[in-house]
Amino acid sequence: MVERSGVFLRTACALSLLVVMHLATRGGPAISQAGELTYTGVNLSGAEFGQGSLPGTYNSAYTYPTNAEVDYYTNKGMNTLRMPFRWERLQRTPNA
Repeated sequence: MVERSGVFLRTACALSLLVVMHLATRGGPAISQAGELTYTGVNLSGAEFGQGSLPGTYNSAYTYPTNAEVDYYTNKGMNTLRMPFRWERLQRTPNA
């Protein structure tokens, strides 16, 4: 079980890093005429659902946004993404 949760944690961290890198290559936040940063964003859901089966099975009880979803919103000008998740998806064993 520890090995599975370690793999899952590495996968979740890698996914987060890929999203950040993806957004960085698309350009940063827009800068207004006043020189202030303008953030526009969207909430992408998935891993916060399925509380009845914790920690749950990926692609069954929960999922994460796909690259296509991220591409869609970044192409619409979104430069901030929020991806909520349940802590039990990352730390599958208490105090681990």
